[in-house]
Formats: sequence, structure tokens, C-alpha cells
Amino acid sequence: MSKMGISTYQSYCGAQIFDAIGLKTDFVQKYFTGTATLIEGVGLEEIAAETVSRHADGFGNDPVLRNSLEVGGEY
Repeated sequence: MSKMGISTYQSYCGAQIFDAIGLKTDFVQKYFTGTATLIEGVGLEEIAAETVSRHADGFGNDPVLRNSLEVGGEY
């Protein structure tokens, strides 16, 4: 999220100055009403599946795999 000038958090609430990139239209319409989404991608089901998978990788019961959580991105 890039900043649109210097302003407080309150000025962003309800401003609709951002686009949702990589999210399904129905997901955006339900949870981010009024936000533009031109490039579709994942929905709630895919987000939930990835979250559960990452949690299992990081907090599984196998002691050999205890510290095998992948970084998840490059920054």
C-alpha cells in the first residue's frame, strides 16, 4: 500500500482510493465493498487453504519439521 501524501489513518477510512489486486470480484464486493478490482485472483477458499497449510507447516506435530516454515516471500 503506497501512501497518498501525509495523512492520518482516519483519513483513509472509507476513502476508496485503493484497488484490490489479485482478489476475486465477489470476495472484494462482500468484504471490501466499493473497492475497484481489475485483476482477479484468489478468493476466500484459496486464502483459507493457504493459511491452514502454512499453519500446519509451522506448527505441525512432526519434530523433524518443526522449524521448516518457508519464508513466504522476498522483500
